[in-house]
Amino acid sequence: MSGRVPPQTRSSVSFFRAGIVAVLYNPHTNKFLAGERAKPPAGTWQFPQGGIEENQTPIQAALTEVREETGIILAEDSLLFVSSGWISYELPEPTSFHGRGQTQKWFVFEYLGDATLNNPVDNEFLQVAYMDFDDVVDTTASFRIPAYQQFHQEFISWQRN
Repeated sequence: MSGRVPPQTRSSVSFFRAGIVAVLYNPHTNKFLAGERAKPPAGTWQFPQGGIEENQTPIQAALTEVREETGIILAEDSLLFVSSGWISYELPEPTSFHGRGQTQKWFVFEYLGDATLNNPVDNEFLQVAYMDFDDVVDTTASFRIPAYQQFHQEFISWQRN
């Protein structure tokens, strides 16, 4: 038996769910592929993200989430950047599944393909589009904005070096 505590037995205010954010980035255009959420908060845009499953490494989780949410299959060697630490955000209301929020490792992959959904497994997004980073931040859920900004500052610093 693993050391994981089933979500239904956790105190919803005591934990942050471990997860990843997968950022698909075109370095030639300096655009980021984001998806318009089909689920609440509907109408907002975000990068593919999800939890890290048991026996899964964070990079495996990132590649899986991209495939499941967009249908895009990435190779591990397209990885450009990984956040140095875990970036967290708190939800407006804790849940038994997500707890107080999420703490995430951010992965940036080079992606030069089209902005289309390719028969994704999940119905996470209504559509995807290449966007400027500031436009993604302006259209994401307000509780995620500080995490997006923290990631972006680190990514910009990495680009300059």
